[in-house]
Amino acid sequence: MVPFFNTVTTAPGTSSVSTPTNGTQAQAFYNGLATNEPPTTAYPSGATASAHTLAAFGALYQETITKAAAGATPETISQTKSVQTVAQLQLGSAGIGAYTRTTSCTTTLDGVPSTVDTSFSEETGFPEMVTTQVVNSDGTTDTWATLYTYFWTEYDPSRSLNLLSP
Repeated sequence: MVPFFNTVTTAPGTSSVSTPTNGTQAQAFYNGLATNEPPTTAYPSGATASAHTLAAFGALYQETITKAAAGATPETISQTKSVQTVAQLQLGSAGIGAYTRTTSCTTTLDGVPSTVDTSFSEETGFPEMVTTQVVNSDGTTDTWATLYTYFWTEYDPSRSLNLLSP
């Protein structure tokens, strides 16, 4: 029996995680824990990947960077949480395959939050829209949206000539 741990902590420049001179970096991955086994770092809410941990095996869902603080509680300077969904595909007689998509990623850097949300096409699996929200220096939220348009959605895919042909 192989034990599964979903959180890894590194302490750059030192051999001791208990007294890190340069801070720490903790990363949490989906790693195949059974659904009745609680992970060391809780799975993000809204993630279908937490119900399919084998399909999402190896996908990073949280990273936390702390700076060293002499004699005090270490201060978190950066934290990123990702929400993944798992899509299952029928592979003919070979069985079922799956892939993960990051649908939301929230990062807090020096106390400033930002969020990137991605929506995917049900038909192709390609990104349709990416929305980015960042809190600016006034404390209000700036929002940017990027819409993706693919060639085959605008032009007939059965054209016999290339668009650049005379």
